[in-house]
Amino acid sequence: MEEFTSKKDLESQYEARLNEWRHALDSKQRELDNISQKMVLPIDTDILRMRVTKDIEARFRVELETKTLELEKMTDAFYECKRQLDIVRTTMENHKYESEKIIEELREKHKNEIQQLFDENHGLQLRIEEQRDREIVRQVRRDLEEFKKRYSDSSIEVNELRKERDALKLEKNDMIIKQAKEIEDERNLRRSLNTELDKLKFRTKCLEDDLQKAQLKAEKRTQESNAISTEKTSLLSLLKEKEILLDSFKRQLTELREELHQREDALDKAMRRQMEEDREKGALERKEKSKLQREFEIIERNYSELEQQRKREIMVQNEEYENIQKKYRLISEERNIYLQKLNGMQKEMDDVRVRLEQKVDEFELLEREYKKLQDKHRDTLNNEYNLQTTKEHLEASMRVMQEDMQRINNEFEQNVFKWKRERQELIQRVGDLGNALQKTNHEFHDTKSKCKTYKEKLRLANSTIKTLTGKVVQYELDRAPASGGGDEIRVGGLNLEHAAGRDSNQSNRGSDVDIKEAIHKVMQDEQLQSQVKRLLNQ
Repeated sequence: MEEFTSKKDLESQYEARLNEWRHALDSKQRELDNISQKMVLPIDTDILRMRVTKDIEARFRVELETKTLELEKMTDAFYECKRQLDIVRTTMENHKYESEKIIEELREKHKNEIQQLFDENHGLQLRIEEQRDREIVRQVRRDLEEFKKRYSDSSIEVNELRKERDALKLEKNDMIIKQAKEIEDERNLRRSLNTELDKLKFRTKCLEDDLQKAQLKAEKRTQESNAISTEKTSLLSLLKEKEILLDSFKRQLTELREELHQREDALDKAMRRQMEEDREKGALERKEKSKLQREFEIIERNYSELEQQRKREIMVQNEEYENIQKKYRLISEERNIYLQKLNGMQKEMDDVRVRLEQKVDEFELLEREYKKLQDKHRDTLNNEYNLQTTKEHLEASMRVMQEDMQRINNEFEQNVFKWKRERQELIQRVGDLGNALQKTNHEFHDTKSKCKTYKEKLRLANSTIKTLTGKVVQYELDRAPASGGGDEIRVGGLNLEHAAGRDSNQSNRGSDVDIKEAIHKVMQDEQLQSQVKRLLNQ
């Protein structure tokens, strides 16, 4: 009976162990189902929400950055205008001081020249009153006509020069408009590059987030695979333990069989010995033997059932083990796929970074070119303002000088009118001129010598004018661009030199009127005066 109870205890322990293994296998199956469900990635609402918020922030961030950039540009422009205003004020004060100096010098020169002209006019009037010579009057008329012709030629040249100046102004305005358009195009390019840069930054951030999430998922998968491998090893160890228990059960069964055989042998011997003595007990022993035989058959049946159940469980566990291996292979394949995707994303990230660096380099080059263009534009504006101020000062001085020359011309016309009145008196006094002819001959020789001196002075003045015009042309050629402005300035310089040479050729007589006309021509020519003043300033 004790052996029978021990067998029942063993069977109950075996069944309890089997139930525990079944529960463990069911729990592992549930965990594997959960893992397989997790393998199908759901739609991550957090990622979508983050992307939507980033998109909205990117939109408003671009606007804010553009507004801040515009504010910075406005502040830079304000400080630049302030600085330019200070520069303009200083340059205006310098030009004012220099122009006042030049005006004072010109006034002094003008006063001296007017005084000389008045002295010469007074001397001529005295000579006319004393000599009453018809030839001098005719010469004066001829000089007056020549002066009128020269004045008309100079006015035509002045009109041509004004037209050329207007054409140069138009070209300058066209150049300024082109530069403004180029600056606007570069600003638009800069804005577009900024927006592309922001987009690339946002894309890089999104890719980095995706990379981190993929890395986390890969780590989770590796952890799960490691856990599954540990569980697999634990299950294998449990199977080995169960096999060991089964072997122990087999040994116990063999031992029981041996004990049964021994008991049967003992019983046979006892029966043979006590056949005669224990005939009465034979029936009881047979009954016990039959009971033991029945118990043995029951044990054998139970053992066969347990053996079949064990084989089934081993088959089920092997199938589950194969399924786990298949799932592990699938997980490893998915892990490799995710690793390949991660490598691809890493390569894309590297490419995006390289492109971003290239875009940043291009953006820096464009910024440098834009700064250079801004500096050029500022220099051109400063030069234009300086030229405008010098032009205004020179125009004011020229107006004053023209008024003075107009007054001198009016006085000269009044003198001519007086000469016409005195013509009749001169005709009446022609008789007196015969007596004074010898005196006039002596004076004629003196005037010839004076004419020679005046001719030399005129030649020197013409040579100085030619050198000044050549310097002005060279300066304008060095200053103007080589495309269109240089040819026009060269033509203007050649016209000036031609006019100066023509004046020198026409003034061969060397009279005082030629000197007056040359001075008047120089005073009337605005461009020549401005060029002479620029050379003097330099």
